[in-house]
Amino acid sequence: MSPRRRATLVAAAGIAAFVGLVLAVPVPDEISVAPFDAYGSKIADGEIPYRDFSLEYPPGAIPVIALPAFVGSYGSSFRALQTLLGCLTVAAVAVLLRRGSLVRLLAGVGVVAALPLLLGSVVTFRYDLWPAALVTWSLVAVEAARVRASTVLLGAAIAAKAWAAALALPFAAYAGGRLRWSPLRAGALVALAALALTLPFFIVAPGGVVHSVVRQGARDLQLESVLASVLLVAERLGLCELDVGFSSGSWNVTGASASLAAAAGTIAGLAAVVWAWVLVWRGRASVTELRTSFAAIVAIVLVFAKVLSPQFVIWLVPLVAVVPGALGASALALSIPACVLTQLVYPARYEELVAKEALPVGLVALRNGLLVAIAAVLACALVRSLRRPPGPTGPAPGRAG
Repeated sequence: MSPRRRATLVAAAGIAAFVGLVLAVPVPDEISVAPFDAYGSKIADGEIPYRDFSLEYPPGAIPVIALPAFVGSYGSSFRALQTLLGCLTVAAVAVLLRRGSLVRLLAGVGVVAALPLLLGSVVTFRYDLWPAALVTWSLVAVEAARVRASTVLLGAAIAAKAWAAALALPFAAYAGGRLRWSPLRAGALVALAALALTLPFFIVAPGGVVHSVVRQGARDLQLESVLASVLLVAERLGLCELDVGFSSGSWNVTGASASLAAAAGTIAGLAAVVWAWVLVWRGRASVTELRTSFAAIVAIVLVFAKVLSPQFVIWLVPLVAVVPGALGASALALSIPACVLTQLVYPARYEELVAKEALPVGLVALRNGLLVAIAAVLACALVRSLRRPPGPTGPAPGRAG
């Protein structure tokens, strides 16, 4: 059986499994499509985001927030759209793994297809499958030497969620190294694609767009973040005292210790991302390095982020699924319990977490420890990919387009 046919069959099975799990997994009463339904209704009534009402989400999120308001019941339409994006993500993972072993293909597609079970129904009640699908398909496009298409996809992902901006430099390094594009040109096209979705709203309501960006950057340390879980464990050991408060749409830890940890985490996270950028820029820009750098950088972003909502794990899993080698397989294996632990806390034990009870604090700390381990494994994989002797790295440069 040809690799393409094998991947097609596995993708079809994965898509069927994803849809089946979306339909089968019970939806807890605590989960809803709010506040997206309210925003969608306002847009359907002719109101303009950022000008007529405040919107904390980036302009690239507006298409998936607004579209369900024009198609039947908002909740059902929103979930159907996210399910479609999940299917597209499963298909992209299958395409990226088509030349590998059958075991790796089944494992990668299987874990991504199982996200509605592993992570819970939050998968289709938030819009994070939108940037995840865009980033995964941008990998498919650039590895097929379709640089223009990949710049549009990555730029759209950046406009939808800012974390994708951290992937622009390794993308440009690959385009410049393997595909003989100017890295500056590739990066500029990514920026233009992001601006195409952002600029119209900035022109209409510059203050509203700037406020949405500043608001996200000024958020406190969310209760589920890695650094917050360290502080929560430290508090239970009597090493510090923390307050918990609600602001900017999330429960956060506050106080001097939290502010110091947030500042230190931001600096350390930026340093870690820059380290990964330098490695990629000085490397051979192979397919292995590109995939590994995407996954490693997203893992680093999650580990040091001030906000780590349950659905953010969706950003990471499809990228980890396509990292080659034993270390990639190890990171994928670690992602399974990380997803399960996330679901064990949210939503069932979230009120207990807000109350800083021992069990949910321990579960979140364990989940976050797994995320740190995944980031460490992927960092090792990135370093190792740079030390391998050159080999087949992707499509021929002459096909770039």
